[in-house]
This record gives sequence, C-alpha cells and structure tokens, in this order.
Amino acid sequence: MVRYLRRVVLEERDLAKVVSLLRWLEWLIGENTESARGIEAWLVALKGIKENVQMAVRDRGLGHLDI
Repeated sequence: MVRYLRRVVLEERDLAKVVSLLRWLEWLIGENTESARGIEAWLVALKGIKENVQMAVRDRGLGHLDI
C-alpha cells in the first residue's frame, strides 16, 4: 500500500485520493471492535503508512499533509 500511495503522491499528484483512502482506512479500523490487539496492530501499520506518505509529500516539495 505504501508503494501505491507514494506513486499517487509523486506521479498522479492526487493528494485528495491519498487523504480519502487514509480516512477510509481509519474508519475501517475504527469499525472493528472484535479484538483490541488486532486494532492496535492496524493502528501501528496505519502510522507507518502515514509517515511514508508524509515523506512522499516532502519529496514532492510540499509541506506537511494534514492526515
């Protein structure tokens, strides 16, 4: 997913698509109430994805993306 989002930021230049996908993923994680341990693992993964997206945004020469 990180590779795809990096391409969207750098090649497609569609930050709205990236933000929408990340917000959907946050919603999806929030909807899962079955396992706190599973949610914690997903939140760690989401944090890493967001960090990589921010790096791609910086590589593109833009400021911090509010995600």
